Amino acid sequence: MAIDPIPSVGEPEQDIAEAVAKNDWGADLHLRAKQLAEACDADHAKVAAYTRVAAWNAGLFHAGTGAETPGGVDPDELLAYAVQELK
Repeated sequence: MAIDPIPSVGEPEQDIAEAVAKNDWGADLHLRAKQLAEACDADHAKVAAYTRVAAWNAGLFHAGTGAETPGGVDPDELLAYAVQELK
């Protein structure tokens, strides 16, 4: 079960993506998104798309402010993931 870190009305895949982008579980973002989508029985394509947006948002915030990321994610990794070419 995932708990909504930012209460809002929206797609469950968006909540999953926020968790992926804001927590470093030792795997790259793509793998984290895939694993959590599968664990939550969610649409992986939607989770991947929302993860790019969440990574962009969090990466810009933390790179711009210098604030430490709560889940230990590197802001440069987030930004690199957000702008990488889709496969």
